[in-house]
Amino acid sequence: MKLRWPWQRTARGNRQDRLVFCSTPEGLAWLRAEPAGGRLRLASHGELARNGQTDTEWTRAVRQLGLPNGSPATAVLPLQAYQLLQIEAPVVPADELRAAARWRAKDMVNGHIDDVTLDVMRLGQPGSQVQGHEQMFVVAAPNKAVAAVAALATGAGWRLAVVDVADNAQRNLQHAAATQMDLADRATACLAVHDHKTCLLTICTGGELYYSRRLEWDPALLARAAAPAPTAAPALPATPDSTAHHYMLGDAQMVAAGSDVAADLPDDAPRSFSFDDPLLSADDGLAAYAPAATAAYTPVSAPVEFAPDDTPRMVIELQRSFDVWERSWPQLPLSLLMLQPPAEATPTATVMAAGFLQEQLGLRVLPLDLAAGLDLGDRAAGTLPPLSLLGALLRDRPEA
Repeated sequence: MKLRWPWQRTARGNRQDRLVFCSTPEGLAWLRAEPAGGRLRLASHGELARNGQTDTEWTRAVRQLGLPNGSPATAVLPLQAYQLLQIEAPVVPADELRAAARWRAKDMVNGHIDDVTLDVMRLGQPGSQVQGHEQMFVVAAPNKAVAAVAALATGAGWRLAVVDVADNAQRNLQHAAATQMDLADRATACLAVHDHKTCLLTICTGGELYYSRRLEWDPALLARAAAPAPTAAPALPATPDSTAHHYMLGDAQMVAAGSDVAADLPDDAPRSFSFDDPLLSADDGLAAYAPAATAAYTPVSAPVEFAPDDTPRMVIELQRSFDVWERSWPQLPLSLLMLQPPAEATPTATVMAAGFLQEQLGLRVLPLDLAAGLDLGDRAAGTLPPLSLLGALLRDRPEA
């Protein structure tokens, strides 16, 4: 069953170009794309600062951008503008699903349930279950946030077709990249920064979203990745009353003295993500992204010791999420993590961060290929539109 957002409008006309926009703390970000050779080509994009303008002045400024109003427009709500909740799917007829989900989620939303626009979407493939129960996602956005998006589109003369969310946009980019690597039917994860400090971890398979978690971006990740690798492996603590915890992450034994990472895991929790997978071969694929950077990247195969404050928090949180995933979906082992750091990160820094995470997690890590499914021209990574706008272009249909 295909679930539709309640704030969609039926599109009219035959224009095939796409307009995608989202609100930003400064004002507005937008992009326009057009069909080209079976793909969508990024034609133009930009940002517009509001600078304290009144509603009338702001509407006039947006109109003066000269963006087309005959093609369907897609709005993307930023992460801070909505909640994505996970609930057990109510066993009710399809036409009662939203009402049942609304009742079940009423104590989970921020604010009063009557002040929220709510819709549901399936978690995973049809029939997917966690501990014997089907799950679903509930998207809850304040009524005023949805109304503001609709008012902006109307004032600008755009024909708003759908309001989407950043989780779906990231899923679209992730699925396109996985398809390009023949991994569309395998479970893949994606960690992407959306607003310099908030990042989103998604896990997908078969083009469906199974898991989504918001994390705070840890700048220490890039710094730690660029730090020189240790030249020798220290001996493991031998005292029986040592506070060091030992656990296996792939082929590297990590020791975190006094760390609560291993202590938080049950005794029978999986300790390894080294799957018997051809992806985890000697050729990790990173050289294809930035060959010069891989010269400084040497995989760790010997025990390494980190003090608790040396291990980036992001590594710990990712491992916790992946442990939860492996316990919840043991039949869907992760094959790859895609990484999209902040826009200001250089290609070299991105590759080094991917290599560092690969060492720590025992899971293949590659930069997210934003050009999979899209024609971005020769634009440099740091000059591209926001991630969520690019992902919204990859909806099956702008009206669906």
